Amino acid sequence: EDITAPSLMQVALPKIANNDDINAYGDQFDIIVLSQAVQTEGFDSAEAALNEAFGTDPSAWFNGVKYPEDEAAGAADDLMAILANAEEGAPLYITLTGNVEYPTEATVGVKDITKASSVVIDGQNQYKITFTGSGVSPVGDDEAPLTLKNLTVVDESKSYAESSWEYGYLEMGGPAKFLCENVTFENAILVHGDNAFFNNCTFKGIGSEYGAWVYNGNATFTNCSFVGDRGLKICDMYNGAEVASVVVDKCTFNNLTKKPGVAIDNREGAEVPSMDGMSVVIKNSTFINCQPGDQGNYIYETDNVVPTLANNNVVTDSLMTALTANIPEINVTLTKDAALQLGNPIKLGGENTEKIIINGGNNTLNLNTSYVSSLGTVNPNATIILKDMTLTSSQPSGTWDSYDVIFQCNVEMNNVTLEKALALEADAKLNKVTINETHDYYALWISAVGQNVEIDGLTINSDGRGIKIDEEYVG
Repeated sequence: EDITAPSLMQVALPKIANNDDINAYGDQFDIIVLSQAVQTEGFDSAEAALNEAFGTDPSAWFNGVKYPEDEAAGAADDLMAILANAEEGAPLYITLTGNVEYPTEATVGVKDITKASSVVIDGQNQYKITFTGSGVSPVGDDEAPLTLKNLTVVDESKSYAESSWEYGYLEMGGPAKFLCENVTFENAILVHGDNAFFNNCTFKGIGSEYGAWVYNGNATFTNCSFVGDRGLKICDMYNGAEVASVVVDKCTFNNLTKKPGVAIDNREGAEVPSMDGMSVVIKNSTFINCQPGDQGNYIYETDNVVPTLANNNVVTDSLMTALTANIPEINVTLTKDAALQLGNPIKLGGENTEKIIINGGNNTLNLNTSYVSSLGTVNPNATIILKDMTLTSSQPSGTWDSYDVIFQCNVEMNNVTLEKALALEADAKLNKVTINETHDYYALWISAVGQNVEIDGLTINSDGRGIKIDEEYVG
């Protein structure tokens, strides 16, 4: 249970709070719930005791602190009038009781749409806001933080240059904090707020438009979903525009037909110096059947700024392309049985790749070859990590160095079953590994070339032989 500390100058969070809770507040926030205990002895009720102690308007006792105004807005109501007529300096909470319209203006720049200290518009998970008008002025206020939650956003605004990128998108944000929670965007949006936050939102990129385009300021996307043709674009466009920081965390990019999840670039042929200081972080996110992009990694493509990546997961039907991307960490999950076509020994990753993680999802990975079942890495210091899978190859016979599944690079296996013999030529860690071998081969051949091999849980089911440690046949 959240409680405040015994002072109105601070707010206490419970011990389960984490960084996401802190970040959700931003730099400043309004206290909208106040409480005070009183003795009820001698009074008919707690309410009577509070009224006696503090008066019928508790805000007077709390030095003029205002409670949020709660307004209802439906199809017959003028949303802009409610915003314009709000009490000055007081928070405003608008609950939608029907679909409403928000007319945008024809002049550039964020407007002063309310005197409220902050605004929340709650669609109750059933109503929508349709943005109409000229589509030039951004959605937001020049001072009051604006929150849109539990609603659908539809863009029907029409500008004098609707076909141009800047007016085809619905522009959102400004100098005040801009927060969207559980919002579905039916059309593309352009984000230029100093501090814009999107939590549990869905973006739909249709045709040439991205679901969301960040072109100025700071933006954070958490637990969001991107679907359609294009996902997220990050790009400084105008002189004076400057993207400082974009964070993508725990988001899903699903079946994007034209681009990888995130596109980072500048205007074609233009030099935008501010791109040099841009920070882009993509972490804990999943990319399902997106396009490989210019760098072939399915997560992003870039003309200049290389994002920081951490704990991302790529799910794709084009397995070989995903496994040969030149990014620090490749993370692929199999959703069904898959095969890698090996004509000759292949090397996965690129020069910058440090880890190649294949999460098997309890499926089978077949190394399909008629010559050799050998895997290595472009970066000799990289490690292939295999989890929760069955691993085999189509090679039916031959000497051990053509028959076995051979790792010429560092490898780690966790909960892996091999349906044929395994050979190790570099460092290895085997944890909960089973090797089933029905031919007269050693089930595990460790080429003794000075590497470190750690085994913690190994089961060998073999009609032939067990383990051999020997440098024979090592070239």
